[in-house]
Amino acid sequence: MPPRGHLLRAAERRAAEKSSVLARYMKEQWAFGLLSVTTVQTIAALAVQDHESSPGQLQELARLGTSGKHTSHCHGELVSLLRRHHADLPHRWQWTSR
Repeated sequence: MPPRGHLLRAAERRAAEKSSVLARYMKEQWAFGLLSVTTVQTIAALAVQDHESSPGQLQELARLGTSGKHTSHCHGELVSLLRRHHADLPHRWQWTSR
């Protein structure tokens, strides 16, 4: 039996695969500098509060910075999230990130 952490990561990956138009839009707006990362987190958290069955990508954005409690961590966590889901990177961000 795999360790529990492995099962949790697999479940998170499956949940994140659920597409969200809103999540994609917010990531693009952030990549072009039109939304701050804390605004992305706040909008995602409000959307998740309104709709508990929100797509996994939206839930991941809502959890940035320990669900907004540590806003100074949001940027690094969003970059990490985008790197994990490389196929979902906004086009401009693919060119500017290393």
